[in-house]
Amino acid sequence: MTSPDRLAAARDAVIAGNLAKLRLLLKSGVPADAPLPGSSLLRLAARFGHAAVFDALVDAGARIDDPELLEYAADGKTPSPAIIARILAEAAPAQAVRDAALRFASVQGGGTAVAALIAAGADVNARDPFSGDCALLNAILHGQEEAAALLLEAGADPQVRVLDDPAETPAENPHKGRTALELAEALGHTDIAARLRAAG
Repeated sequence: MTSPDRLAAARDAVIAGNLAKLRLLLKSGVPADAPLPGSSLLRLAARFGHAAVFDALVDAGARIDDPELLEYAADGKTPSPAIIARILAEAAPAQAVRDAALRFASVQGGGTAVAALIAAGADVNARDPFSGDCALLNAILHGQEEAAALLLEAGADPQVRVLDDPAETPAENPHKGRTALELAEALGHTDIAARLRAAG
């Protein structure tokens, strides 16, 4: 059994992207697939975008077929196109996972990540079953022009509306019912608004 101290050291090495330290810890017996509270070493590597660390963990036996791994990779601060490409190639994530990952990547605006997910068959118009958000609305909300352009080129609906949930007050969702164009204009994203007008 791995000591809590060594596991914490491996976690810290993954978060910092310290490949040399992680390799030493793996050699000393820390399992690549050691569980962490609510996460794993591989999920952390995906979230923090450390491709070399991610590869070292997979090569040491961490399971790349974790069904939530692609979402962790797309939802990180700096999504790594290399990590996303490896997960798509080796794990064959389910359609709903690819769709969710595209929504996450659209928030971050990573053009390469968004393009890779679109190429892998993510549905550009898929809505989150709980919040009702979609990739294009996420890109607009976060001012991600490159992501918005890629989504529109791939067939995202330029007429999509923020869901008008009658249970929400205007204070809870000031944008409810707005079209994508109205949302872009309200938020001052003039370049995205121009793309939406051009897309019809």
